Amino acid sequence: MDYRYLWAKKKRIDGDYYWLPLYIHLEDTAYVAGLLWEHWLSEGVKENIYENIRKTSPIDEDYPKNLSMFLGYSHDLGKCSANFEFKKTFPIDPDLDLAIFDKLKSGGFDFVNYYMIRNFRHNLVSEYILNEKGLDPSVSVILGAHHGKPISTDAYQALEEYKYEVYQSDDKTSVLYKNWDNLHEHFIKNALDISGLEDISKIVTLQESAQVIFSGLLILADWIASNEKYFPLIPIDDFCGSKNRIEEGFISWQNDKANPWDPKPCDTSKMFEERFNFKPRKDQEILTDIVKKIKEPGILIYEATTGSGKTEAALIGAEIMAEKSHRSGLFFALPSQATSNGIFLRMKEWLNNLSSLKKGDMGLRLIHGKASLNDEFTSIKPSSNIYEEDKYGVSVNSYFAGNKLSILDDFTVGTIDQLLLMALKQKHLMLRHLGFSNKVVIIDEAHAYSTYMNIYLDQALKWLGAYKVPVIILSATLPLKRRNELIKAYLLGQNKKSKDIEKPMDFETEKSYPLVSFTDGNNIIQFKDFEKTSSKRF
Repeated sequence: MDYRYLWAKKKRIDGDYYWLPLYIHLEDTAYVAGLLWEHWLSEGVKENIYENIRKTSPIDEDYPKNLSMFLGYSHDLGKCSANFEFKKTFPIDPDLDLAIFDKLKSGGFDFVNYYMIRNFRHNLVSEYILNEKGLDPSVSVILGAHHGKPISTDAYQALEEYKYEVYQSDDKTSVLYKNWDNLHEHFIKNALDISGLEDISKIVTLQESAQVIFSGLLILADWIASNEKYFPLIPIDDFCGSKNRIEEGFISWQNDKANPWDPKPCDTSKMFEERFNFKPRKDQEILTDIVKKIKEPGILIYEATTGSGKTEAALIGAEIMAEKSHRSGLFFALPSQATSNGIFLRMKEWLNNLSSLKKGDMGLRLIHGKASLNDEFTSIKPSSNIYEEDKYGVSVNSYFAGNKLSILDDFTVGTIDQLLLMALKQKHLMLRHLGFSNKVVIIDEAHAYSTYMNIYLDQALKWLGAYKVPVIILSATLPLKRRNELIKAYLLGQNKKSKDIEKPMDFETEKSYPLVSFTDGNNIIQFKDFEKTSSKRF
């Protein structure tokens, strides 16, 4: 049986038959995953994954990228099965099916005696095959989850009972069984060759946070590689497609979005004037100076009166934290659509000035249920990487539209529920985690959330802590107990126990106001002397 005749996609377009051979789609997805790792994923996320894996296994710096490419190539291995290849087209198209089945026959596939007992999703079959070949279950589960959620135990056990659906036979000694098994071996070898990995049995065990990020990256890579605008189907008589298919497809996708933000060190004494056209107040200077001195950004809580300039101070602080933590975006969370709309205008002003300084477009998106009714948002032009001298500003990344992709945009303003959803069970939740892991997160009006919402906020903070995402929380009237709970939730996500944390003696009872509480590595530090800043040291 010839692997080139296996199909991944088929379609009638303007009366003509088109398809995509499985091996081409696997290559597309593998290389897109590698390109996303190289050119889109923030350095901070890469560093976190690398450190995460190195805790248990010695690896080189290229290993996580190689693994993402292996997952990209392997994700649809389940389509190399009788259950998938002999499926009919939906919507029904008998003529297209006949053309595809004729090709399969030409490639040595015989489906005359095949009958479907149960229909199994190909992502389940992918996980099953790789497990059978010795892949660590903490990695193969990512393949099973690439359609949005992990495979259930019941579904997996059902497939074990119906191996006929994969191999066209239950007898491992039969020719049909061996032929399908040889095809699986062929694709796995290709996955290892393309990714640069050597042995499937030596692929390392992944911890939960790394699993989520790799899952999100795989889903994104698969969606891009499956988008016919970037990676079109080819005529049914073609087996190869364009020689430059992958490069052309990825560049086309990049042209639908602004380049990722790459914050650089800058002169903080000029930041307020350059970004907001005013000189900073004393309290804003204090917060900027505090953030400058933080070596390992974590969570920072700024409690101060309404109207004291917390928003602008937080944006400057987020920019400094993004540079230190190597993040490429920002999410600003507020309690309501009205407050989100208000901050959106200020974010737009900040980014317009920032884009002029950085000489490049900045992708901005408003995320809530009525964002499409906001004139300021809908008036933003689509992003384009086509260079125009002296023309920079805010744009909207056209690819990142819709509920599941919007959080992947670089700069986002939205209601707090967008963050709380990190703590819920939801299909394609990994994409939301991937989007937040790339960013610095600002949470405004933290005192406004109910006890019920706070339960989910704490869980979201644990995830942000696990990804080492810098978080800035703003409030005018935050209760002392709640402030301490927020910090503890974030540190818990990093598996830091109370005995390992150095904190002020009066941390549990500190009632000073204004107050800045923040973490720096294993230290919790509080700044309360807003009048005698010249002699303050920490």
